[in-house]
Amino acid sequence: MKRVSRIFLQGLLALLPIALTLYIVYWLGSSAEALLGRGIRLIVPDRWYWPGMGLIAGFAAVFAVGVLTQAWIVRRLIQWGEALLNRIPLVKSLYSSVSDLMSFFSGSDKQGLSQVVLV
Repeated sequence: MKRVSRIFLQGLLALLPIALTLYIVYWLGSSAEALLGRGIRLIVPDRWYWPGMGLIAGFAAVFAVGVLTQAWIVRRLIQWGEALLNRIPLVKSLYSSVSDLMSFFSGSDKQGLSQVVLV
């Protein structure tokens, strides 16, 4: 019985990350389609709207923000917003955790990953 439960746990550990990732991607896509698609339907007539335009608008918005962050003034506004978020107690801990996680996955700060620390 112990072997069966261990095999089941191994199967669960193999499938759970895949299933969770697929669900999150589906959720993000359907949320973008629902939210942004509603806005597009207000602008574009129904005969010109086709499913997926909200998702494309979401990708375009993320790309546009990426392009805008190249400008000096936008970077200053982002720094100002981050400083503002770091003053709010609960938001500060949540924002800094998400920001650290994103900077870890982006790989932009290679220097921080090459240092040895004592635990």
